[in-house]
Amino acid sequence: MPVNSTHPQYDAARDTWRRNRDAVAGQEAIKAGGELYLPRPNAADASDENRARYDRYLERALWYASPERTKNSLIGAVFRKGPEKQELVPQIEYLAEDADGAGVSLEQLAKHVVGEQLEVGRIGILVDYPAAEEGLSEEQVRRRNLRATLALYDTESIINWRVAKVGGRLVLTLVVLKELQQTEDDGYAVETEEVYRVLKLEDGHYVQRLFNSKEEQIGEDIEPRNAAGQRWTEIPFVVIGSENNRADVDRAPLTHLCNHAVAYWQTSADHRENLYTHGQLTLGIASDLSVEDWASANPKGVQVGAPVGIFLGSGGSFHTASAPESTSLSKALEDLRAEMAELGAQIITKGGQAQTAEAARIDASAESSVLSNLVGNASEGLEQALEWAAEFMGGDPTAVLFTLNQEFFDEALDPQTRTVMLQELDRGLIAKKDYRASLRKADHIDALRSDEEIDQDVEGQGPALGMMADGAE
Repeated sequence: MPVNSTHPQYDAARDTWRRNRDAVAGQEAIKAGGELYLPRPNAADASDENRARYDRYLERALWYASPERTKNSLIGAVFRKGPEKQELVPQIEYLAEDADGAGVSLEQLAKHVVGEQLEVGRIGILVDYPAAEEGLSEEQVRRRNLRATLALYDTESIINWRVAKVGGRLVLTLVVLKELQQTEDDGYAVETEEVYRVLKLEDGHYVQRLFNSKEEQIGEDIEPRNAAGQRWTEIPFVVIGSENNRADVDRAPLTHLCNHAVAYWQTSADHRENLYTHGQLTLGIASDLSVEDWASANPKGVQVGAPVGIFLGSGGSFHTASAPESTSLSKALEDLRAEMAELGAQIITKGGQAQTAEAARIDASAESSVLSNLVGNASEGLEQALEWAAEFMGGDPTAVLFTLNQEFFDEALDPQTRTVMLQELDRGLIAKKDYRASLRKADHIDALRSDEEIDQDVEGQGPALGMMADGAE
């Protein structure tokens, strides 16, 4: 089997991935797709006239950028707050500022992970370490800047994989990654070629190989080792999916929305051509003049408008005609916009009025459920990658924690709720600690301020206004 062989699930999902990518990229990418997204009317007609008509048809079509807006909004909802937990052992604290070895922070890397889960359903992270001789001291490692890194691989790069039960646990035994490697650089033009990185478990140990497109191995086998000099017994590669973190392809949450957006594109092309066609007046002329007399009387042909006139001869007349616009296309576009709104495309309005925050939360419950599961998968996958990085660097992997924010909406406390909570506090039904926890969750007080700090500040600011008034009496 050739090294560039692809998994059946990969082949089945490839077209969907491309459509989603183009839909999120927007009108330029969709328009460049041509007949892939906007079929040519009367496709059997290969005449230049029909091609020119299609070019105008394509040019008039209008893209509705709901996939891009929705993706950005959902990412914003996740990262409106920092991670709920981020505890990195000292050996890998550098990852917070440089997670991939190219200056991308851990937060930016996490944003990309969530974006890929939304757009195409999965992404992979390979935890790697530069090749180096064994037995280096910590000082030598520091001087050479030898660091574990988190390398991202988009779903199109993960072309093949195998899983098997090892010790009662289902693990990856093979991963094939497609990469672009620079082959030549003359200082101006950069040439690249496809190479294939094979991650494999052989005799219970992890080995890495690199092949070119001719299936020739590049370099020697790579046998990564942890900080203790031991070979890895698992492949430090994690697939983070929208549904789960197995290697299988997951359906991307934005797929339905992207399909609707393409349907809107096609319908808008028909609608705008309809407007163009029926928006132009058709002129009808009747005259008893001969062809020669007509040409002599009207040397510039038929011209219409305020500053010009047409000589029709005795008994001549003209009239205009226009066809009524089709309202079915307008209704179809309206329906598609409403359906995209239900799929999370935009802020939902009903009856011309914006919904309350609470109603929006209720309507978005299904979306939140999908997003919550997706974010949970991202947290688990990133934490696993950080644990592997700690093993490479000699840190304690069990001390690593990483959890992304799961509060996607502002949990604002309205005045009525705060009044009830204060009454419950006065009656001893809830503790001051619980009341302050609610205020922190709603961002009414700084989440980083402890109860002790608040108590000290309260004591230092003197008596409250109510207490001063009581004392004056």
